[in-house]
Amino acid sequence: MRRALTYRAPTGDAVPGALPADDYLAKLVKYVPAEVIAFFTPIAAFVGADKGPLVAITVAAAVGTIFWTYVAARSVPPAQRPRWYSYVLALVAFGVWAITISTGLRDLIGLTEVWSGVVLGVTVLFVPGIDLLISRSQG
Repeated sequence: MRRALTYRAPTGDAVPGALPADDYLAKLVKYVPAEVIAFFTPIAAFVGADKGPLVAITVAAAVGTIFWTYVAARSVPPAQRPRWYSYVLALVAFGVWAITISTGLRDLIGLTEVWSGVVLGVTVLFVPGIDLLISRSQG
């Protein structure tokens, strides 16, 4: 599977080497880059509820989400690269994923384990669909 979010080329444009556009499930898997998961998961477990380091790694991972989404996008033909709103949705996906796996982050923002699970479920349900609706409305 390609690591980059891949969109349909604008209608009427012939794209040499065009790739199939991602469907709902493919997008769901690609919102939080593997590099960010590999960075955040063990370090968040290590720092626990230590607020300073936890905030620092969360910010670094959010920036990393944008960076690695951009880097992966370079492997896709320009007309099929992630749209600007894909980066916003990726940040939302990262944030929700992060509060779900990090007890310290969840406690920092005041969410219970149950509510973080609900937020994760709602995000999984709607974010890829929002992406598909926006991309279809733009051509």
